[in-house]
Amino acid sequence: MRGMIESRLHENYLFIFSKANAILYPKGDINDQILKDFKVVRNVKISLVDFHTLKITLNEYIPHALFCEKDSGEVSATSTPKARGCFYLTDSGYIYGVAPEIKGAAYVRFIDSIPDPIGKNVLPQEIFEGLNTFIGDVGALKMEPREVMVSEIKSFRVSIKGGGALLLPNDEPFDTVYQNLALIVESSDFKKKVRADYSNLDYIDLRIGNRVFFKVR
Repeated sequence: MRGMIESRLHENYLFIFSKANAILYPKGDINDQILKDFKVVRNVKISLVDFHTLKITLNEYIPHALFCEKDSGEVSATSTPKARGCFYLTDSGYIYGVAPEIKGAAYVRFIDSIPDPIGKNVLPQEIFEGLNTFIGDVGALKMEPREVMVSEIKSFRVSIKGGGALLLPNDEPFDTVYQNLALIVESSDFKKKVRADYSNLDYIDLRIGNRVFFKVR
């Protein structure tokens, strides 16, 4: 980053003055180049300390979840996805940097196939934020989401702790989907067949409106 900034400063301005002199520094160019080259940077603040010194303050994105590339091969809506490399995601679904191998459940993983994912959104922001809220809400039902697989038709498979999954539609408000989920989880039939820790749950299918189906292993 330092080299890029210095090269910008030492270019000539209108072939007469050096940009490294006085206040002729290319603030807009430096700002845009930093954001283009360093996707981890959220915003840039540039100020002039004196005629020869710039102060550049950077704010980086904070990781909220992971985006992981889907492995090749056929994957159905009810099967467990396999993932390859992972990247950091913001709370708006923006993919901004390569993540190291992270074990455990520190972050929910969103799994899909997106070529050259850095600098892109895993989903349209409104959909991601609704899905993200849904993932947070299911904690009230003692469910712990671990992975979200995005299918070819943009429906969603949310894997939860214990091995089961929630199959979600892509064409209904997520608050409505959550209400349907809460109703089935609180039903006497569900409580009779599914263990409290969901360890024998195979899936709950929420893709057909208020007609909710579940299967145990």
